Amino acid sequence: MTSRIIVVIIVTVFLVACSSVNSSMPVRNEPSSVPTTTIPLATHTSIPTQSITETPLPTETVAVTNTPTPAPWKPLEKDLSYGDWYFRCQVTEVSFDVVEIMPKVDATGFIVCDRYRVPAAIYDRNTNVWYFWGLLPLQNPTIVDHQGERGVEMVIIFFGLGETYLDANNLIGKDIAMSVNLPNSKNRAIFDTQNIGRFAGEYWGNQGAIDLFAQTGVLSNDDNILYPISLGVVK
Repeated sequence: MTSRIIVVIIVTVFLVACSSVNSSMPVRNEPSSVPTTTIPLATHTSIPTQSITETPLPTETVAVTNTPTPAPWKPLEKDLSYGDWYFRCQVTEVSFDVVEIMPKVDATGFIVCDRYRVPAAIYDRNTNVWYFWGLLPLQNPTIVDHQGERGVEMVIIFFGLGETYLDANNLIGKDIAMSVNLPNSKNRAIFDTQNIGRFAGEYWGNQGAIDLFAQTGVLSNDDNILYPISLGVVK
């Protein structure tokens, strides 16, 4: 009996000791399932960018143009026998404009060269006569529409560069030679067939305006219309 009591006491002490040890050890909680990794949701947090400070660049004026710079003006040569100034330039454009250059007298179409506009034909509404370079004038024309095109067309036909105004591009790049002066008894005898020049004196007004052009290239009119007494195409 005594030995039995001793055994019970020993077992009791042992259990108490074990209980004390277990309570001092950390407890590990085993998960009931495999843990999942939580992925944070993407947010629209803006990425900071470097602030760019724009430094004004030095200003520079750049001229953009498709028109070649005209060469310095060279005074024209003069024919001592007739007093005519000779001028030659290259055609850069053809215009079908109609411009009244004197009361009821219209320039119908233009040949443009070195910024100057040379009349392709002249229509006198006072007398209803149409004048062309190198051709007889047309008296009392019955068809006077599209005068600019018709004026250029006559130049093209006369100089053998085409058949209609649609061939106007054939004039581009050609050199034209002109005599610039007031009509006088000497040059009138030469240029009778090109009687479009008959209006040159009235248009220029005086010899001084012609001489100014010959020396400086400056015209006295705002339309930049150069009115010669004769015109030819250098082929």
